[in-house]
Amino acid sequence: MTDGGYWRSLVPELSIGAYRRPDPCPMTPECLAGVSDDLQQRGYFVLPPLLAEESQPVAGAIGRLASLGIPPALIWVYDAPWALFARMSGFLKYFLGEEMRLLPHFWAWHVTADKTFSAGGETGWPMHRDCSVPTVIDGIIMSLSLWIGLSDARTENGCMHVLPLDVERRLGRNARTPEELPDGAAVALAVPAGTVMGWRQDVLHWGGRARVAEPRISLSLEYQNAAFAPLAEPLLDPLDPPSFDDRLALIAAQFAKYGHMQPLRPAEQAFLARMGWV
Repeated sequence: MTDGGYWRSLVPELSIGAYRRPDPCPMTPECLAGVSDDLQQRGYFVLPPLLAEESQPVAGAIGRLASLGIPPALIWVYDAPWALFARMSGFLKYFLGEEMRLLPHFWAWHVTADKTFSAGGETGWPMHRDCSVPTVIDGIIMSLSLWIGLSDARTENGCMHVLPLDVERRLGRNARTPEELPDGAAVALAVPAGTVMGWRQDVLHWGGRARVAEPRISLSLEYQNAAFAPLAEPLLDPLDPPSFDDRLALIAAQFAKYGHMQPLRPAEQAFLARMGWV
């Protein structure tokens, strides 16, 4: 399990250690200006499905891992998810500067309506902020979270929800659960596969509850403007992903940090025990 050959045998169509830097997605000045306005006013943005085709092998691989009782976050041993996010490097540099860096915070989801595991169907992570302090300082964005949908995300299969900043400013920072919000305050981000979206790290967001068999499969990574002191260490090069051994160490750290955010199925718990991570 700590050897690259094991993981290649599980998903032979995805490489490990053969990463090639992809070309960045082109962005028009109009698109960048619109996203800038969205971040300032609402705190989040939704781009078109820029990565619809290239995201499908990663979605299939996560589905295969899930079928084997392997937590979806182990997808990060492969090159493909790193390359997907590297496609957004030009976009991110526009907001976070040429020296933007990856925070060592990432995850992957395969949310289903499996009632044998979670009564009523699974949910994504509960309502939270990725950073507890304001993340735009004197008009400069300190950090952003980026989310890529690998499958269609709908309200029925647990799509993401956000509380727009302009709405929260009106309501006050008091809500601790979605149920405490007035009707219509939150926005359900139902999007097609391949969609890229993101938010300032002080924005409240959460995953909905899945009620249908079709899973909601997605990935997230977090970034920061390197002009600010590191929010977490080690900061990573967004265009040169970690080695296989470093990826395993980073993935293990994600379970230590975020294990409380989403319960593991018994098979996933057993797999992590065999890895020596729990």
